[in-house]
Amino acid sequence: ENAALVLINIPPDGIELTIKSIAKDVAQGSIVCVIGGSNVLNLDLAARHLPADVGFVSSSLVLHPDRVQAGEAPAAAHVKDAMWSVAGRGSEAQMTAFAAFVESLGARTVFVDPQERDGMALSVDTLPQLLSSMLMLTVSGDAAWKERGWAAGAGFANATAGAEEAARRTAELLANKAAAVHWLNQLMRQCM
Repeated sequence: ENAALVLINIPPDGIELTIKSIAKDVAQGSIVCVIGGSNVLNLDLAARHLPADVGFVSSSLVLHPDRVQAGEAPAAAHVKDAMWSVAGRGSEAQMTAFAAFVESLGARTVFVDPQERDGMALSVDTLPQLLSSMLMLTVSGDAAWKERGWAAGAGFANATAGAEEAARRTAELLANKAAAVHWLNQLMRQCM
């Protein structure tokens, strides 16, 4: 209530319901920020459900790889030197205020084109997790997995980390078909 900034960091399938639910209660001139999900889809949701005088930011927080190990839960200290991509709508004052908030946390603001950022995310976030799911299904999808499963050590675990995210990542792939086709073609070229 009366918040100047609302941060939403939830799985993508709950973003629309959350934005719809808070739309009537967000203060005039405030900023709503969604961290994660498709920038294009998030901006569309904001346009459909939030009042025009409410600033909106669709963003991604890219943590510095030297600070966070795979599978480790992020902490406040990990935000230092992170790249915080911003695609938004609002007044210049709202966007400046959001950038100041990001920088006060020690992160760096990067203003991006929403479609371009979604394509980047598809190649570096979505595709690797889909590939790990495919690897997991390839080697564990037959009866012989019971025989070979004991040999799957840390290397296999690291390569298949995130395999459980396949359904969500597939939806991200389908949401950005042009970039998906490009990156899948590049992947097939590498396989050949």
